[in-house]
Amino acid sequence: MVTLLTIKKCGENDETAQRLVFNTYGDLLFGIAYRYLNDKMTAEDAVANAFIKIFNRVGRATFNEVNGFEAWIRRIIINESLTILRQRYRFQDMETLDQSRTPNFDNPVLSEMALQEVMVLVKKLPLGYRTVLNLFAVEGFSHVEISQLLGISIGASKSQLSKARAMLKKKMNQLRRYEYGTKL
Repeated sequence: MVTLLTIKKCGENDETAQRLVFNTYGDLLFGIAYRYLNDKMTAEDAVANAFIKIFNRVGRATFNEVNGFEAWIRRIIINESLTILRQRYRFQDMETLDQSRTPNFDNPVLSEMALQEVMVLVKKLPLGYRTVLNLFAVEGFSHVEISQLLGISIGASKSQLSKARAMLKKKMNQLRRYEYGTKL
């Protein structure tokens, strides 16, 4: 179990403490990176880079509780994943949608679906949609924060979220209709 003492020892380059932190949080960080990057090898690279940053910076940080450390490392892997995405894609090219066209996403189908089914559908969303949806719905970032992280306007962030929700809703409904024998 990771404690504040373990975290402090990581900052002192204690290999045993670093190994414990890696073993405890490696899968979690991989899952976050994979959710954004949608590629196992790239997610592994992101995790490796994130742990280098974590171990290099943890000695300069102060944490009052382990939860603060966990939030900090989550932010590092998110930033690392977004850096990789920015290097590969231009988020500035995402089109802006009229915000008055926000669809209603209160869909009972979502509550019926297993999380794994939803995640499979999310992975099939276009990059911009998937990224904004993850940042907003999973990580809890505001549209202002998302616009700053991705270098896009607040309107583009809202647009991408709106489109992601609409596409996800459509894909869920298609999946349910297919499963119940009424193919499209």
